[in-house]
Amino acid sequence: MWINGKKRGRRKKSDFTNGIIEWSFEYTTGNIEVKGFNKNKEECSYVLKTAGKACKIKLNSDKNEFKPGEIAHIEISVTDKDGNLSPDDKSLIELSLEGDAVLLGVCSGDLNQNWGFNLPKTVVSQGRALAIIKAGDMSGKLVLNAYSEELENSYIRMKVKKQHPSKKEILS
Repeated sequence: MWINGKKRGRRKKSDFTNGIIEWSFEYTTGNIEVKGFNKNKEECSYVLKTAGKACKIKLNSDKNEFKPGEIAHIEISVTDKDGNLSPDDKSLIELSLEGDAVLLGVCSGDLNQNWGFNLPKTVVSQGRALAIIKAGDMSGKLVLNAYSEELENSYIRMKVKKQHPSKKEILS
């Protein structure tokens, strides 16, 4: 294993009773690289890039266009300047919603939060949280804004489109 280009040693699967190689080390920013060897021949490798200082909010919706009354799930992530998830961040994120929709709830995986789910704010847990919105009856644009004192703010735009009635519905 290498951390930021420095070799930390080599371990064998046979040295572990459960056959799973474990390696504890202090978290640091940068790259962690592991390589798998078979008879001293490299067979595979993987590089994990760890996050730097948390600096911005990223919003990602499971849908950007939906019908009146439908629900959208928006993942809230805190990232470093390169877009890597900051798993140790615990920032307070506040939300505002523009357009004909309602914020059904906001939460993170932090079970110690006692705000409930109906306030337009949450503290992220492991750099993440979730917001759920429900579109109203009007078609148009929706904008979800995310704010934090310590981070670069973010927003996501979505559309609500009314379905056109079928010919059968028009005739009846």
